[in-house]
Amino acid sequence: MLYPIVRPIVRVALQVFFKKIYISNADKLPKDKPVVLASNHPTAFLEPCILACFLDRPLYYLVRGDLFLKPLSNFLLRDLHMLPMFRTKDKGYAYIKHNFETFDACFDALRENKTMMIMAEGHTKMVKRLSPLKKGTARLGFGALEKYPDLEEVYVVPVGVNYTYGDRFRSEVMINFDDPILIRDYWEAYQANSNAATADFTEELRKRLETLIISIPDEADEELTESFLVMKRSTRRNGPFPVFSRDVSPLKEEMAVANQVAALTPEGKVQVTAAVQAYQGELTKHGLQDLTVARNKPNSWLTTLLLALFALPALAGYAFNYPPMKLGKEVARRRVRFIEFYSSVMLAGGLSAWLVYYIIWWIIALLIGYQPFYIVLLCLPFLGWGALYYAEHLHRWIDNKRWSGLPIEIRKNILNLRNTVNR
Repeated sequence: MLYPIVRPIVRVALQVFFKKIYISNADKLPKDKPVVLASNHPTAFLEPCILACFLDRPLYYLVRGDLFLKPLSNFLLRDLHMLPMFRTKDKGYAYIKHNFETFDACFDALRENKTMMIMAEGHTKMVKRLSPLKKGTARLGFGALEKYPDLEEVYVVPVGVNYTYGDRFRSEVMINFDDPILIRDYWEAYQANSNAATADFTEELRKRLETLIISIPDEADEELTESFLVMKRSTRRNGPFPVFSRDVSPLKEEMAVANQVAALTPEGKVQVTAAVQAYQGELTKHGLQDLTVARNKPNSWLTTLLLALFALPALAGYAFNYPPMKLGKEVARRRVRFIEFYSSVMLAGGLSAWLVYYIIWWIIALLIGYQPFYIVLLCLPFLGWGALYYAEHLHRWIDNKRWSGLPIEIRKNILNLRNTVNR
């Protein structure tokens, strides 16, 4: 009941929250078949939300069991296609027995050709590398065949989820699908030795997922790699619309950058790090962003005119939508202890506050009974969305102005430093 109501609302919220949503190769998902989506897990719950909203089918997924302990939350979460998975570290061994009921429900769902989603790592960690995989994905696939021997196949589809900045508003997310892994290919080996077959399947899943994510194997390389990723994003030419795209090239570009940094020799990393630090030092000194330097263009008269013309509508949209959005950010800032939960809580808090806020305004409008006010209320959410793009272009205009105002010798020096880094 709740799922079809909440889904379009959250879909719109996600298109506001993210600057770009790339979902590539979703056509590899079998239709009307039992499918298990096995994903990495960088954030608390954004990954299943995004796929539930943008795939062409209902999605059922496993989440932390301790969220289901209260009767109301249990009802609401189950109505949103969520199933509880209890972990020892959450509620101890007492609740682990409930996982048998959950797995049975998953097997039944697969029997009905539904699509399940499981976070293959078993925990959330916002890093650009894959953590060791748990056995839960294999248990879903093999368990379904054990319970229903006549089931033709279970298709496990690896899903790589990548964020440009997983803890920030208006970042980008890139999701890519691989070809399905067929559980039947491991079934004979599983019947002979279940542990060995489970290990073999899990290793194959790990290899597949590695090809779908931006991977920085060495933690010491994270800062250097991120510097190069920022410069790569500065040269990406994507317009603001549409927010949703099937283009896989941005993900491939970022994966290539991470691989290039990982392939550097230790001496090469030292030299490149020094060049990057020199360049970033100049940016900080002059209050610039890499995007401004990469584009190296003065403000056009048309951009200046459009910013002037749309200033008042953007201000109105920003002012109206500011209170609930600010509340969402404050809830995340005050309540979240781990970075992996920040974006998820900010989105959920902001959306909940905005819906209540907007309903209150409609109640006020209906009590007043002034019909032109209805039109204004209908327009203000769209003006708020437009205000986000306006703010981004305004900040870019200010940076361009600052860049153009620098002496030409300083600009040449900064450009030379950037070119040195990118050789």
